[in-house]
Amino acid sequence: MERPMSGTSDLRLDDEQRAAAMAPERFVRVRAGAGTGKTTCLAARVRYLVQAQGVPPRDLCVVTFSKRAAEEIKRRVGTTAIDAQIGTIHSLGYRILQFERMGRPIADDRKRGTLVLRAIKATGCRDSLTYVKAKIGRARAFGVAYPANIAEVGYEYERILHDDEGLWDFDDLVLQPTALLASDPGRHQKWLRRYAHLIVDEAQDTSTCQWDLLEHLVGASTQLYIVGDPGQSIYTWRGATQDGMLESLETRFDQAPFATYTISRNYRSRGQIITTANRVLHGKKEHVNVSQAREEGTPILPIVVGGTWERLLRHSFERSLGLLMAAKVPPTDVVVLGRTHAVLGECEAVCVGLGVPYVVAGGFSFYDRAEIKDVMAYLEYAAGLDRLASLERIYNRPSRYLGRVWLDSLQAQGGWPKWETSGPSAFRWSQRYMSERADELWSICCQLRRYSHDTRAAGILHYVLNGPVGYRNWVHKDGLAEQEESEDNDVDENLDSLVEGAGTRTLGEFVAFVDQCRRHPKRVETAAGSITLSTIHRAKGLEWPIVLLVGLEEDILPHHRGEPEGEERRLYYVAVSRARDALVLALSGDPEAHDVSRYALETLEATNQRHIIPVAELEYEEGDDGSPDSGPPAVALLSAPEGHAGGSAAGDGGDDRVRGADGTPGGGAGHPERSVGSGSPGDGLAPAGGADHGSEPGIPGDVEHTDD
Repeated sequence: MERPMSGTSDLRLDDEQRAAAMAPERFVRVRAGAGTGKTTCLAARVRYLVQAQGVPPRDLCVVTFSKRAAEEIKRRVGTTAIDAQIGTIHSLGYRILQFERMGRPIADDRKRGTLVLRAIKATGCRDSLTYVKAKIGRARAFGVAYPANIAEVGYEYERILHDDEGLWDFDDLVLQPTALLASDPGRHQKWLRRYAHLIVDEAQDTSTCQWDLLEHLVGASTQLYIVGDPGQSIYTWRGATQDGMLESLETRFDQAPFATYTISRNYRSRGQIITTANRVLHGKKEHVNVSQAREEGTPILPIVVGGTWERLLRHSFERSLGLLMAAKVPPTDVVVLGRTHAVLGECEAVCVGLGVPYVVAGGFSFYDRAEIKDVMAYLEYAAGLDRLASLERIYNRPSRYLGRVWLDSLQAQGGWPKWETSGPSAFRWSQRYMSERADELWSICCQLRRYSHDTRAAGILHYVLNGPVGYRNWVHKDGLAEQEESEDNDVDENLDSLVEGAGTRTLGEFVAFVDQCRRHPKRVETAAGSITLSTIHRAKGLEWPIVLLVGLEEDILPHHRGEPEGEERRLYYVAVSRARDALVLALSGDPEAHDVSRYALETLEATNQRHIIPVAELEYEEGDDGSPDSGPPAVALLSAPEGHAGGSAAGDGGDDRVRGADGTPGGGAGHPERSVGSGSPGDGLAPAGGADHGSEPGIPGDVEHTDD
């Protein structure tokens, strides 16, 4: 039931949302199931406090998980709370430092690498830059002590960063204000009184060290209001506790229990998808059991297609995609979700082979990853394609200790063109080891030249990865694998996927195919007519009419590095609950060997899907204008604030849709942001600046961690 909210104009919520938005208690926890209007409820809370309760906007602090979420909340509340602090935790930390006259420039990732290298040289550390940088970054992000083997380097890095250079790095934006408030009672008391209301979005994914900072802002009269879904807690690898917003938080604030409100009406998905999602987390303490709010209507597709069965992932995906194409499903209505980038790499190859246009959510194609470009440079050299450019990439990857001095000497004596015609014997080096390592590189060059275009690419990949080149061992020894790894990226899996993609192709065929993949226009701001490829982590908070879930094998989903009954199960829940109208399971693996994902088998059992769905049974419903019917029209939730066109709806699907600057949806049914830039994939340490409407002038706004 929808009705106006007391004290505001034309504000409509369902009963659960209304009760949560108007909660009077001091410590409030709102458990919001997938698709239930979490952002709607949070924005309504802000407007209720300002419009109905008369709270001055500058007394409000809203902490979001991402810059995108902060911008969406600002859009929804409009000028009502223009003076409120709405931004990420890092934005808040930077604001505190600036207010306390401790603001400094922020070191970007390139600068951080330079300073870590200086620290390595100053301490005589023999570990590689990539290894040390990854270890330092992880320790600082988690707010824990450095590992013993790099502790000296870590402390020297901090000294250079803070004392010599006068900079903060990204992690300092949480660590420094926390340390300041913990050590200075006067300042601490001031900030305890600063905000009357502290509102925390995505509380289940707020890390322990971030809560340490927020705790310093909760005074004797501060009201703490947290919103989230513990069933979607998928960032323990970034420091969030699995308990998230439940018992551990009550212990921290000595408030047991928090006043708990639940919003459970799902405005996003059709009934059978909701049944499937509820089954995934059934019996888990973190689960919010959701019910259907939208009208069912005529199904656009069978809710679960259990018949896309093939033993190989790429064949399963190809068959599933074929079913959707045969049903004339608009590509923009489809997202392909995979657990890892290696899975998406195989999907990219299929899309290129079929001529299906696609975009990669978040920017980096599988073929743009550092390790893939390294290995392919060896194959491109063997194929005779721009050998000089290939040499520039491979000459010291793996490391042969051929650094800047050696390269400068090479260039002074004729460079790579002379190297190609005369070999290392035509050069003179200042150190004996340089001559030995140059001979080693030349031997590899000669071997690569012996391969013909008709040689099987898989054999050359074996030579590069596991043979004399030894690339696979190097990425672990040198730390590249650790730096590039994240919860949805594994260097070994990526290399294995590259070998799998080579299949029976010859060198010439495979190099041409990878070049075609790289040239595919997959990173664009708008992608009319394209499907979206995304990891599950990147899809959190978004929705599409149709979700095609791939890589449904044991050790992939659930992943072999994760806990099958913990975060891995919650990842599957996030994937399933992104779907509005149809969920397509691209099943792969060997059923005789129990390779098929346990989650997929549970879904098939819950939905009674056991057979192949003939293409003839697939009927796609169209609206009056010939476009796909997207379900019932949205119901206005708020009156449009001044300067904004249109309000939000109680049934807006909940989790933050991406919209353009004018408030209109940014493509499809909520497509993730598309990167058009470039940089080091997987590093995730470069801050991105921005501006917001804060309570103190001159303080930059949402400084945000870039995603993996």
